Parts: sequence; structure tokens; C-alpha cells
Amino acid sequence: MELSRNDGLWIENEISEANFGDIRLNRRFRVLAAELAANPSQPINQASTDWAAAKAAYRFFDNPKVSEEKILEPHFLNTQLRASNQHRIIVVQDTSFIDFTSHPKTEGLGTTSGRKSDGFESKGLLLHAALALSEKGLPLGLLDLKTWARTHRRGTDNYLKKLMPIEKKESFKWFKSLYKIDSRTKNQEVVLVCDREGDIYDFLEECLTTGLDFVIRARQDRMLEEEDFGDISLFDRLGVEKVMGEVEIEIPGSGKRKARTAKLEVKFIPVTYAGQPRGVGIKLLKHRSDLELFVVHLHEQNPPAEVDQISWTLITSLPVKNFKSAIEIVRIYKLRWNIELYFKCLKTGCGVENTRLASGDKLVRFIALQSIIAWRILWMTFLNRSAPEGSCENFLTEDEWKTLWLKKHRRQIKSKLIEAIPPEKPPSTYEAVRWIAMLGGFLGRKNDGEPGLISVWRGWIELRAATEIYDLLKTKPTPR
Repeated sequence: MELSRNDGLWIENEISEANFGDIRLNRRFRVLAAELAANPSQPINQASTDWAAAKAAYRFFDNPKVSEEKILEPHFLNTQLRASNQHRIIVVQDTSFIDFTSHPKTEGLGTTSGRKSDGFESKGLLLHAALALSEKGLPLGLLDLKTWARTHRRGTDNYLKKLMPIEKKESFKWFKSLYKIDSRTKNQEVVLVCDREGDIYDFLEECLTTGLDFVIRARQDRMLEEEDFGDISLFDRLGVEKVMGEVEIEIPGSGKRKARTAKLEVKFIPVTYAGQPRGVGIKLLKHRSDLELFVVHLHEQNPPAEVDQISWTLITSLPVKNFKSAIEIVRIYKLRWNIELYFKCLKTGCGVENTRLASGDKLVRFIALQSIIAWRILWMTFLNRSAPEGSCENFLTEDEWKTLWLKKHRRQIKSKLIEAIPPEKPPSTYEAVRWIAMLGGFLGRKNDGEPGLISVWRGWIELRAATEIYDLLKTKPTPR
């Protein structure tokens, strides 16, 4: 999949349709976006070419004509374009906290967690994103993103929360994003993937009404309509079902756990969620219908010592008739990890939590722009897994890949084993991404697997800096 570029500024095409109702503001946005895209982890003052450019950037994020929606709209349109040749796409929804607790002077922030025993509350913004993926997991871009400050502390009275209309709850974010996804994917089949927070009965029902399939990890032990078992809950019903097979899956590492391979028992059954279970008299449930769904349950019998046991119950609208289709549901759910990598890229790769702007409104606009840049870094990380044999000119300019070739072969060049003349034919995507990752610390040994997000991000920053020098050196001086 080729993304068009102008002189290496891929961001130019990504945001070219942005319109803030002011020609000068539109021009400033394109310059600012290019500067931040070239230096994604640098603060505004360092990413800008000079102090005048930095001041213009600060004024941009303070301008009332600028909004999160206007910044992101051209990217949403480009995501739709990239998805247009996909028969089916996977869209992962999730929420993340952007922590600005260490910036006490920033105004307009909200709580990002409940009050702790010592009275401390973390401050920041909430970000809810919908990331579109190809069926192989290549990030195509965002279909929705909303960042906001929570204006109230999350309550603990579950009974009152049940009585509250869904439109008044924070969880309505799932519905609003669902409607945006539906409006932007009219020509594709969509499978929506969510973690346990998305296990909301009305949300499942709305997905079916809207016509979007889903794979969602269960949190609620819901009552079922079962002729053979009478009144029985979901988890109890799974407890009496026989194991249909086993599967090994790779559990990715994180800051809290090491990567490992887990062997899981697999069960799968069709279920009918009871819209109005017997004995429950809350009026708000009267509109609910029974839901015909399928469930795939995975359980680890003997986990290694000192690791969390894996037990996933996946609810899906997709038919699960045999073991093969059950494993396909597991494969789709595993793609949810890509949005965790996206959030990591936004926070670590783009360093949004280190940004010092005076108010939450300015931060929302800044995060909107950085969210596009974060997608690009994630896309680059996955590109060599999706289309490794393609030319690296699908994502690098001629100057970029020639600089990369020189960096890769610098030892041979210094030893005069080869000349410092890049080849005419560009390297493949597979080679280029690995070379970029090597600049970021990836060793590329036989058993190292594919390069990860952080090594690609670090290598990309080094490549961009080297490319700037390469551009300067090959520029001919102007005759006096």
C-alpha cells in the first residue's frame, strides 16, 4: 500500500485538506505538522526551526478557530481511503489516560482515577480512540478520536449508575465512537474489537442494530435463555461445557510482564443473552431484546509460577461453528494489542505527557496532531510484516533511503571496502524497516524476530536527523 509523499513530508498529504477558515492558519498548520512529524519526540520549542516558529506554534494551539475535529478530519478521510480496498477491516476501540499530574500549573485538566487513600488524585485527560486495521493487523489509521477532561469523580454507587440513562454515563463514549465508525465505513465489513470495558448490554445490542460485527471480552456474568439448563449464567454454562481443543498463543511483553507462550484450552458455544432476565425489575431493561451470540472461552490450566493465569471469554456476533472458526475469533481479538502499542507510541514515541501547554484545551489540540504522527510510526513498524517484498519507496523518499543505506554501510565505507555511492535500486520494505530499527538498537540477529515499536521509533528519529544533513551536503551552493 503506497502513501504519496512530497519531499519526504508524508504529513503534507495526510493533512492537506485541513481547513480552519483562515489561509494563514492553514499554512501555519502544514508547517507545524511537518516540524513535529520530523521530530516527533521533541517539545514544540525544539521541534520548531527557530523561536519565531515556536511562538507561532503556541499561538496556533491557542487559536479558537482550531479544534480537535478540524485537525483530525483529513486524517479520518485518508483512513477511509486506505481502507477502501479492504473487504473487511478490524476496528479496535479503547480508552487511555494521558497523565499530566506532574504539570500542576496546567488548567482545565480532570481526574484520571478515583481518589486514593492518601487523598491524592492524578490529573490529566482521557482519550478514546478507534484504530482501523487490515485483517493482517496493518494500522490503516484512526476512524475516531476524542480527548476530554473528566469533570466529575467516578461514583461508586452501582445501583444509581444502573438507573442513569446510558447517554448520561461516561461509557456512552463507546456508542458515540460506534456511530462515527459506522458512518465512515459504509463500503466495508467491520469487526469491532473491544476489551472488557466494552461489555455493555446496550452497546452489544446497538452493534447488532447498526450492522457491525464484534469481538468483545466478557466482563459481566450475564443470565442466559437456556432450555436445557434453565436459569443459568454465562460463566456457569461454560463450566459444564467440554473442552474442544487447545491452542498456543504468544502473549506480548509489557512493562509488567515478560513475553511468553501460553497453552490454552478452548471451548465455544452459541448463547442467548436474556434481555429481561427473570427476577430483575429495573424499568430501564424493558427495552432490551434477547441477543443471539457466540462465545469462545480460553483458559490456561497450568500457568508458570509467578505469572497471571490467562482466562478469556470472548463474546462475538460472528458465527462459531467449529474449532477453526473459534481460533479465528481468538486471532481477531489478539489484534486488540495494536491499540495498546498505538497508545505507547503516542505517549512514549511522541512524548505527549511531557508537553507543557497552559491549558487542557491547548493540549487536546496538540494531542490531535500528535495522534496522526503516532499512527504513522506504528504503521511503519507493521509495514514490513504486511508487505515485506515491496519497495521501501512506498514510505521513504529517495534521500531518506539513500541516507539509510549510507548509515547501514558506514563501516564498510570507512574501511574503504565499498564506495559511498548508494545503489540505483532501493532496498525492500523488509530491509529498510530492519535497518531503521538497527539505528534504534535492534540487533537483527537470527532469532530476534521482528523489530519492535521503540527500536523503529528511535531509528526513525536518527534517520530524520541524518537525512537533514544529507540534504544539506548535496545542496549546491548558490553562485554569487
